[in-house]
Amino acid sequence: GTIGVSGVDAAAQGMATQVGIRSRDWTSDFAEMDSDAALIEVSNHSYGYVTGWAVYSASDFGFSTSTGSVDVWYDDRYLYSSEDPDFGKYGSADRDLDQVLFDNADLLSVWSAGNDRNDSYGNVSGDGKYVAYFSGDPGSIGWSGTGWYLVPNSGATLAPGGDGNSGTGYDSIGGKHTAKNSLVVGAVGDISDDPYTSGQIWTASFSGYGPTDDGRIKPDVVGNGYDLYSTDSGSDADYRSLSGTSMSAPNVSGTAVLLIEHFEDEFGFAPRSASTKGLMIHTATDAGNTGPDYAYGWGLVNAMNGATFVTDAALNLTGGSYFSEHTYSGSEWTVALDADGSQPLKATVAWTDPAGTAHGAGVDLTTPVLVNDLDLWVTGPG
Repeated sequence: GTIGVSGVDAAAQGMATQVGIRSRDWTSDFAEMDSDAALIEVSNHSYGYVTGWAVYSASDFGFSTSTGSVDVWYDDRYLYSSEDPDFGKYGSADRDLDQVLFDNADLLSVWSAGNDRNDSYGNVSGDGKYVAYFSGDPGSIGWSGTGWYLVPNSGATLAPGGDGNSGTGYDSIGGKHTAKNSLVVGAVGDISDDPYTSGQIWTASFSGYGPTDDGRIKPDVVGNGYDLYSTDSGSDADYRSLSGTSMSAPNVSGTAVLLIEHFEDEFGFAPRSASTKGLMIHTATDAGNTGPDYAYGWGLVNAMNGATFVTDAALNLTGGSYFSEHTYSGSEWTVALDADGSQPLKATVAWTDPAGTAHGAGVDLTTPVLVNDLDLWVTGPG
């Protein structure tokens, strides 16, 4: 609905109201992306693996608590006692996603950044316990083999710290969300002012922060994902308000469709996914720290800025915007330009990278996963 609903409720039109949509569940998603890539320009993925802390019904794991609910820590507590190692990791799923996108370089794949940043142990069971998986015996839990156990928050089974490095918030983006070739979207509050300022952009408390374990910036961008009014599943006229990066990702996906269409109209050909990603990064409204950071990425997607850039670049106006797309291999590539200092000089390079080597077991593994580690330099007299 957020991507492209026509608006039974006129207050809740989607971003691209005449878009065609192929809708699937998340089962076999990579194979379906590969098979559908020739039919679509953007894929939206508002889901991910459960990572770190979550709250479930205790009966789901075969336990009973006084409240019926229980905190669950979603990794091997016997091996890891501080944080879930999947946060920030470039795992096998991220590698496989990068391979699909490298094989289908025209497909822009948009993923939510996840909602783990403010998750922690909260004693929802009411008895000072939580559920975790144990591959070995820590002692005093009646261990009878690998599996899920209800354990006390004390001693050898003291609860791990909160997601996001025990409260700092950073390193709280989980698996399937650390790939190189996707566009990962965090959530911010709605902004109704036009024009607006960077100071009005605020990140939602749940929205996952980077970096990746090898230091790359995630999320890439942010979009409205707080108290967002959109379609629900009760009927063809059912609407409700929800918050999450599951809302900000389709917001950006629908916007990307519009920018791709505008690009096709202006340039006469469809952009590669790296070009669309670079366009949205280049024209985003900066937020948080000056320049890119691990909370807002390169900033809030700004469709007006993006569309204006495309128009100006297609007209090739002197002193305006410049765009170039290449299949590139070789030594240094140089572009000469003039800047008179009256406007900021801003340059962005984006590319589709071959799949890297997935990180193995362990926490915060920093081995670089970029295959083509490109650098952009701006030089001039003095």
